[in-house]
This record gives sequence, structure tokens and C-alpha cells, in this order.
Amino acid sequence: SYNKRAYGTVIRTTRYPVESMVGYFMSNLKIIQMEEDAALLQITLEDQNPDRAADLISTLISVYNNSALEDKNQIAFNTAHFIRERLAIIESELGSVESNIERLRTANHGVDVATAGQMYLSDSRQFQSERTKIETDTKLAEMMREYLTSKSKQTDLIPNNTGLVDASVESQIGEYNMTLLRRNRLVEGGSVANPVVQDLDQSLASMRGNIYRAVDNTLAGLDVKLKNALREEQTARGEAMQVPEKQRIMLSVERQQKVKEELYLYLLNKREENALNKAMTEDNIRIIDP
Repeated sequence: SYNKRAYGTVIRTTRYPVESMVGYFMSNLKIIQMEEDAALLQITLEDQNPDRAADLISTLISVYNNSALEDKNQIAFNTAHFIRERLAIIESELGSVESNIERLRTANHGVDVATAGQMYLSDSRQFQSERTKIETDTKLAEMMREYLTSKSKQTDLIPNNTGLVDASVESQIGEYNMTLLRRNRLVEGGSVANPVVQDLDQSLASMRGNIYRAVDNTLAGLDVKLKNALREEQTARGEAMQVPEKQRIMLSVERQQKVKEELYLYLLNKREENALNKAMTEDNIRIIDP
């Protein structure tokens, strides 16, 4: 240690370029997979100073964990922004529908929609419920397609784990996001002229096209289901009792309210779920034996 007894002593220091020191440490760093278990690694570093070697390994692990956390938070932030925009749209539409209901109730002198709804037969109610679900699913898929076609979002991460599409498409989105993060890191350390970056750009364009086609196919399937549900509902309704015109209008507006309420609550739940995922800071790597 440096103390008063060392005063006046000549101390020789040597400076090395950063690249040289990196090369020195890299050449002395060894990472071994233990017992063919991919989840367990042994990291060793030879150096003249054991404390420095231990600190460097610890810092390496810490930086790796921070990088993984930044990637996860970046996806979570993008997803949160996407959900926040959609919530604002649905909230505005819901307020408009609720205003219509209030206006109709006033004009209809307080018609009881629940009583009018009981006039439908059970089959009619079942098909109406099915149609509501299909319309909600269609709205969700359309939101995802709108995001994919937006020119301002072409280089952004795609929101994942939103429930807007089925599991197979979610998996493709997850792979796309990981590839995009890798591409962006390479650009930060080099340039877009890097052949690896150019290959990744081609892969990303292909993957984004596949995701868009999958969403389009989902919408086409939902459209067929909706038409079938509408036909069955109309058949059942034709066999039911006639509902006064004002009550039918009220039920139609109330159904719109239900669709938007379900969508709004669903997005609220997804926002909370995304916030919880962002708050989780568990490390990718844990030190078992220092």
C-alpha cells in the first residue's frame, strides 16, 4: 500500500493502448461449459493481480446482465407505448358510445334495455355473444396490422405478448425483436455497410412480411367466422318475437358499448402485465461459486 514510508520513492508506471489491454485479457480469459450442461459455465482469468482478475469477471457478468435487462426493458417500453396509444383511441370511442346511450335513454323515456334483451331467444343471445367475441378479436388483429403498416414504425420493435394474435405469430414477433436488437447493436459498433447487418436487414424484412401475412390470414379467417355468426343470428332472430324499434336501437348501441368496454379492460390488463414484466429485474446469469 502507498503510505508515508513510500514518500520520495520512484514509482514507474506504464500505459498501454485500450486495444492492447483488451487483447491481453481476452487471451487469458477462458469460458468452459461444465459437464455438457449449457446452463452452467466456468469462467477463469489469469492475471498478475488476482483481485483485478476477479473484479473483471464480476464486471463482465454485471455488464451482460445489464445488457439483457436493457433489451427486455426496450421491448416492454415499446409495447407500453403501443398499448397506451390504443387505450386513448378506445377511451374516446367508448365515451362517444356512452353519450349515445344516455341520449337514447332520455329520448326513450328510460326504456329498460335488460327487459328488452330478455325478449330474444337463447339461440339469438348465443350467436350475439359469439359475434361480439369475433368483433373484438378482429379489432385487436386490425390494431396489429395497422402498426405493421405504419411507415413510422418500420424500424421499431414489434409489441409482443399483447394477445393481439395467436401464439405462433407471437413466437415470430419474439424472434423478429431479438434479431432487430442484434442488428442495432452491430450498427452501434460499426455501420450499416457491415455485410452481417445487411444480411440481418434482409432477414428482418422477410420476417416482417411473414408476420404481416399471418395477421392478414387471421383477419380473413375472422371475417368468415363473423359472416357465419351473423347469418345464424339473423335466422334465430327471425324466429324470435319482434322487438320494438327503439329497443332494437338501444340494444345495438349497448352491444357496441360492450365490445369497446371488453377491449378497453383487456388492454388495461395487458398494460399492467407489461409493467410487471418490466419491473422484474432478475439477472440472466447468477454466480453460483465465486
